[in-house]
Amino acid sequence: MSFLVKDEQHFATVYRNLHQVFDGQVYVMSLPDHKNIIAFAFNKKAPELNWPQSRITELEAKYGIEFSIFTKRLMQDNQT
Repeated sequence: MSFLVKDEQHFATVYRNLHQVFDGQVYVMSLPDHKNIIAFAFNKKAPELNWPQSRITELEAKYGIEFSIFTKRLMQDNQT
């Protein structure tokens, strides 16, 4: 899900609601260049973010998408 927020308070409200609905199984990824935040919400246990580099390289080759950038951003934005 992608959502635009008006301010930090609005983001906090949306984020809190997502966590409540999805039992805390939520990751977010900021896209500062687009002033947007993407939320990944899971009905079941969220997957681990620490993917092996070999898997990231494989996905990049298969889909032509910069997964290394995305996984780095996800890990930074979801530190616990």
